[in-house]
This record gives sequence, C-alpha cells and structure tokens, in this order.
Amino acid sequence: MARKGHFESSPDDDGNGMEPFDLEDLDLDISDESHRPFASIRGMTQKDTAFPSSYHFMMNLRIACERTFLGTGSYNNTWGLRRRSIVKLIFYALIVCLCTIGILSVCENAADALSSPYPPGSLRWSLLHWGQMGDPTENLVHWPTDATADTTPIQCHSHNDYWRQVPFYSAVAVGCRSVEADIWLVDDELYVGHRRMSLTDGRTLRNLYLDPLISLLEAQNVHPKLRPDEDYPIDPGEILPVNGVFDSDPTMSLVLLLDFKSTGPATWWRLQSQLAPLREKNYLTYFNGTGVVEGPITIVVSGHAPFDHLTANETYRDIFYDAPLEDLADQSEMWPNPNIAQDPSRRSGEPQHAPRQPISTRVKPVDNAYDRSNSFYASASFTASVGRVWGSRLTQAQLQRIRGQVRGAHKHGLKVRYWGVPSWPVGLRNHLWHILVREGADVLSIDDLHGAAYSDWRRARRRDAEWPRI
Repeated sequence: MARKGHFESSPDDDGNGMEPFDLEDLDLDISDESHRPFASIRGMTQKDTAFPSSYHFMMNLRIACERTFLGTGSYNNTWGLRRRSIVKLIFYALIVCLCTIGILSVCENAADALSSPYPPGSLRWSLLHWGQMGDPTENLVHWPTDATADTTPIQCHSHNDYWRQVPFYSAVAVGCRSVEADIWLVDDELYVGHRRMSLTDGRTLRNLYLDPLISLLEAQNVHPKLRPDEDYPIDPGEILPVNGVFDSDPTMSLVLLLDFKSTGPATWWRLQSQLAPLREKNYLTYFNGTGVVEGPITIVVSGHAPFDHLTANETYRDIFYDAPLEDLADQSEMWPNPNIAQDPSRRSGEPQHAPRQPISTRVKPVDNAYDRSNSFYASASFTASVGRVWGSRLTQAQLQRIRGQVRGAHKHGLKVRYWGVPSWPVGLRNHLWHILVREGADVLSIDDLHGAAYSDWRRARRRDAEWPRI
C-alpha cells in the first residue's frame, strides 16, 4: 500500500512556508506507466520521513509532472491526436477556400464572356461575335479556298518529302512550293520510297501526291453558284483561269520533282498515264511548241528519267527535266557579287575579266541541250559542284564557282537548285543558305522545314527582305 506522507516545506527567504500536502492527494498509481516518475518520490517517503528541502522536492515534482503530461502517456497521446485533427481541419479549410475562389473566378470570366461590355454594333463587339451561332455572320466564317488561306509560299524545296510524318501536306502547310519524291515501278504501279526495300503497299505516287493535289486544286477552283452579271456575261467557250495551290498567290505553280529510281522508259510511260487526270483538268504546265504555258502544277523529272523520251515530242510537253547544273556553268568570266554596287566605270554591268590564274580547273563548255522548252531546274550537289566548306566561310574560288553556275543556268532560263547543303552546324547551314539566296539560287533544298520557314537565317534582317520569286 502506498503510505501517506505529510510534508511541510522549509521557510522561504520571506520566512513564509508552504502549506502541508499529502502525496496521497495526487492519486498516483505506480502500476500506470504515466505515473511511474513519482515512484522515486514515494520511495523516499517510505524510506525516511526526513525529506529533503522543499526546493528540491518541488523541482523533482515539476520534472515528474512534465515527463508525465508532456512525454509518453495517455494524456499526451490524446493531445497529439487532437492537435493533428486541428491541423487537418485547417488544411482542408484552406483547400476549400482556394477551390471556392477558383470556381468564382471561372464563373466571373464566363459571365464576362457571355455578357460583352461592348455595345452591339461596335468593332469590339463584332470581333467577339463574328461567326458565332445565331449571329448574322454565322455563314461568313469560311471561304471555299480556306485550305491554304493563311499560307505564304516561299522558295523552299522539300527534299525527300515522303520521309516526313505527313507527306506533301507538311511542306505545303509551311509554304514550300516544291516537293520531291523518289518513284519506283513495281508490278505496273509507281511506289514512293528511297530504297526498294522500303516500299510498302499503299505508299504510291497517286495516294501520296497525285490524289492530294487533285483534291486541293478542286477545292481551290470551286465554280461560283451565283448568276453572272448581265453586264459581264460568261462566254460558254471561255476558259476560266485555274487557281493554283496557294490561295494567297493563285498564279504560282507548285513543282513536283520525281526522281526516277527504276528503269527509265517503263517508268516514264507509267507516269504519263497516271498524270492523265491532271492533264485533263488543265492543271499541268506545258510546252506548246512555241512557249511554256504555266499551270498550277509543274512536273519535273530527274534520276533515270530518259531525256530522249522527254524531247521526242516537239509540239507538246508537260514533263520537264532537271538539268545538270555543272554542265551549264559559265566560268569564262569572273562574275561580281550581284548584290553589291559596282564601280561607276562598269555601269554597263559587264563582268570583270578573269585573272591569269584560272579559278577552277573543272570548267566545262556550256551545253545547249537544256533550255526552258524541255527543262525547269538546273540542279547539283553542293559538295560535288562547289566543294567542301572548311571552317565557317566559303573561299573566293567557291563563290566564283557558284556565281558562274547561277549565271549559266539563268542564261538558259532555268532555275538553280542546290541539294546536299551541309545541315550541321546550324550556324554554317544558315550562312550557306544566306549566301546561296544572295548569289541568285532560286530554290533551297530543305530538310528542316521549320528552320527554313520560321527562323530568320538571313544575316541582315530587312523589312523588304523576301524570298526570291521564281
């Protein structure tokens, strides 16, 4: 049994003592773990009635109480649970407040959108309500030629276009006005692919290029349903102009370059038959024996395409050749930079005479077999025709080589196209693009459509700087 201990503290400095108290009044149970810190106090009461001074006793009692109520024990566990519950309650209340604020903000924005602060008939009101359901402008949103309405054509050539995730459409979407496809004749069908082992069912010339071209051109050439004006009647025999692919420039012709990978003559005749739907709709650029009549689509062939088959008909041709640029180069003169003002004494524009040392030992005589009646492009590999670029700049000899090739091709009425331009580092690639366009190249053969169409790779940005027009 616990003994009742009666203690009285010693006097303080003031001479006052503490009232006596009994340990039994604490109602301690030694069997309870939370009350065990008092065991030492009771033990002291059982051993000796001569208890230490009141100061030491109160200190021991304080320590025991702190261990009991602030340490491990049933009271402390209960308080911990309550404290955690309070924290959770505060956290959940904060979340509810934030969600409520967000919902109110969304509702306010929706109300502002539904009830425009602008008066009806104002410009702002018209902009906000244009084309909305129930508005008088509901049927005025779309035009028949919306497919390429926001596309500005640029002089880029989509090299190996079939490698893109979406062939043809990816190039047209950024404004490329020339696309390239490699074709193979297999089982009387023209397939598209870089190597024969990469050919697959369905990836044919008609599926990837010819049919999409026809669909796009039909959308661009919707005949108006309105009655003609009485003052300007339409002649039944009148041939209406055919719009091209790009709505912003309907007179521009899209070039489809087809690289023959299989045997030339058989592939040639199969291509002729597959172009019949485009030919019947008057969509193809053609040579009529005296001049070239430009249409929405210009077909150009290269690779194993038979040049003799192409030139066999002297009165009509709707397939043109990709001439070798190096064979047309005119390196007999040292041509000045066409974009730099010349000396006043040379206002006639005549080129300077070449120095005693020849610029290039690869000078070839001008070949007169290629002209505008049978060819469209004059193309060459940049590395093979110009040379490798060591460092970050072209040499003067390389610049003169480019100028001679461009000058020779333009004399024959052909458009210059370089392929195989180094694509890395990007800074070097951009520099070469800038130089080629500056020197008169008509088309840049592009692998990176985004880099060519959206980044400003020109050295000097000018307001009037534009892509060259073919």
